Amino acid sequence: MKQLLNFLAGLVIPLICYAAGGYLLFAMTFTLSSQTLTEWENTIALFFYCVLTGVLVFSVISFKQFKLNRKALSLGILLSLIPVLFILIKLSILYFGQFNYYQRFDKLKWSASDTKPFNMAKTLVKNNELVGLDRKEVITKLGYFKETARTDGQTLIYYTDKSWMLYIDLKRDTVIKAYLYKLGFD
Repeated sequence: MKQLLNFLAGLVIPLICYAAGGYLLFAMTFTLSSQTLTEWENTIALFFYCVLTGVLVFSVISFKQFKLNRKALSLGILLSLIPVLFILIKLSILYFGQFNYYQRFDKLKWSASDTKPFNMAKTLVKNNELVGLDRKEVITKLGYFKETARTDGQTLIYYTDKSWMLYIDLKRDTVIKAYLYKLGFD
């Protein structure tokens, strides 16, 4: 009976910790408002490192319990890690996938589509290739098709093929900032 209780404690207590931690992470980062790609990437990184830390902490606890000859408790903790490992794998794909984006700017590909290639836009933003250009240079490089200006006339917007928009902020007709932005429900 004691073995069964140890096993259940090893299974239930970590699951409660995972649920509480997951709820706190979700509550801290969940938003229906608009966000930049950098904010979204930071959220994914936070989730990845928190889940990785949880897996490592409970793995060490399980190992120590096993060495103390509390095998039922150790087994319960290890079994509670199985769903968390699947979450970690999914987050790893998202987290490490965001580093594999480079796509050299190709004006023919860019101009050929109504929605611009996301990876090409991300490369333009991450490499700051547009900062310092004037409005005419940006329009020459990126084209005028589907180019729109916000009401103040100081932001150029290009739609990408992945629900993100390339925003190019201008000040005195010179690009001061380029970023990818996703609209929310606000």
